[in-house]
Amino acid sequence: MEVCLPILAVLISFSYGTDGKDPLRTSACALYDVTQQKFVIKDGYQSECIVSGQFINSGNTTGWGELGIKSVDTSGNWDDSAIAYAAGLVEGYLTKTLIEQFYFNTLATYCPYTLPWTLYCSQLNKYLISNLDWVRSMITDNPQDPYWYQVRLFYEQLAGLEDGYKDKPGQVHLDIDVFGLFLMQINDDLGDLEKVLGKPGVGNSRPIGHCSALVKLLPEYDLLTSHDTWSSYNTMLRILKVYDLPYYTTVQKTEKIAGSSISFSSYPGYLYSSDDYYITSARMIVMETTNPTNNLTLFHGLKPEGIVMEGIRNQVANRMANSGLEWAQIFSKYNSGTYNNQWMVVDYKQITELPPARLLMVLEQIPGYIHYEDQTALLMKKGYWSSFNRIYYPDVFERSGEQELIDKYGDYFTHDKTSRALIFDRDQGNVHDMPSLFKLMRYNDYTKDPLSRCNCTPPYSANLAIMMRGDLNPADGVYPFSELGRALVGGIDTKASSLLYVKELSFFAQNGPTSDDQAPFKWSDIPISEQPPHAGQPDLFNFPVISFNVSNVLNTL
Repeated sequence: MEVCLPILAVLISFSYGTDGKDPLRTSACALYDVTQQKFVIKDGYQSECIVSGQFINSGNTTGWGELGIKSVDTSGNWDDSAIAYAAGLVEGYLTKTLIEQFYFNTLATYCPYTLPWTLYCSQLNKYLISNLDWVRSMITDNPQDPYWYQVRLFYEQLAGLEDGYKDKPGQVHLDIDVFGLFLMQINDDLGDLEKVLGKPGVGNSRPIGHCSALVKLLPEYDLLTSHDTWSSYNTMLRILKVYDLPYYTTVQKTEKIAGSSISFSSYPGYLYSSDDYYITSARMIVMETTNPTNNLTLFHGLKPEGIVMEGIRNQVANRMANSGLEWAQIFSKYNSGTYNNQWMVVDYKQITELPPARLLMVLEQIPGYIHYEDQTALLMKKGYWSSFNRIYYPDVFERSGEQELIDKYGDYFTHDKTSRALIFDRDQGNVHDMPSLFKLMRYNDYTKDPLSRCNCTPPYSANLAIMMRGDLNPADGVYPFSELGRALVGGIDTKASSLLYVKELSFFAQNGPTSDDQAPFKWSDIPISEQPPHAGQPDLFNFPVISFNVSNVLNTL
């Protein structure tokens, strides 16, 4: 069955690479046609290309697609806006099949592109248009400002993504459809925007976690940095991406940005990670775990003017920052109050110092408030930093309303006595290399581990582990709160890197729920009535760890 994005309604086609040897590897480039006075997209590579891209559609064999987007303008005649728009064109063109499938799986019914809308969808549309109008006014009014320069490039890349998806390239522009692919850029923000706009039925709903993370210091000052994404299983259509786009800091072209190249785990149609897990050419790893916020009053009064959405803020910080402190300062600007996280910025440049300093910056965001500190001293003392969806800073914790949940449900809602914290504390000493790191990050032995036990029926939960698997909990189980019960939600991937690999922007990755101690996840084992849309996904998730070597998708461009 052919599936079409309601908002774009284009026919899907898939063009193969020029060598004809590998049907999984496709390439394309964008150039400017002087005769037509517009950008055009060409299969393969041509000498006049401004940006070139390569996509390896290997999701059914490794669990991941791999995408490389690279500026190849040798003339130097093109400005950053042209490069950003061309980068979007190439990505949209090469990955349009997966974009359509992912949209169908996750957002197609959120606010259907047909009237009449619900009151909430009308309010959301108005909110997003007001925000877009304000962002464009700030871009126009601050042409020399480095921050707004990078925001502009993000939106121009997004405009190119939509035009490339539709295979209708034109001129550089900022005419964004807020219910088009922009909705993918703010998919993570939507849960909190529902609270801001008072969507009926939302109440005090909370997401079920969103990630585990570990920073582990090894002897000789090597450092392992790893991240598990927790998400709904309908999001397991994945792409590992690398952008090599050496923009300038301002329109004057006097200095290049620090994060000219960024590799990251991502999804079709996303210009950011969303997991989030990034490696930048400033030799920093940036990652986060979500801080669900229990205090709904924090969302009251959040206005569309004066904010930049979370995914855009973090990519702007990734591009501009050359240190953890710079990253925190840049990300803190124009706090949207949505998709609130604990961010960890690991600056591998600092590990050459003995002892290291300014190595780990930790930032926590909630609506209206951000707190960040250098946590290098604590990392050096403990030998590790672990993070998950529990709040660490006392002032952020107090504002978030988490104490109410602790009083009601107990230690699960603490940062230091919850199961994941205790498992990390117990087992992190066994981590001494990449295989042992993956063993810990994929760990879930919930029927045997005493730290996975709860006042439940049965007396344990597959959610009380480093890598949750909500599908393993029985539908007729009895749990004190929904976050411990059955859902097609869990750890859907693991990524990790170290000092040697960060230098090359490379990392290891494994897609799919853990199968180390449990049977692999299989869609055909799930009752049809429970299955969300999962177009494009394999039936069985039993993939190996792979190395995302960015040269594999960049050096052949």
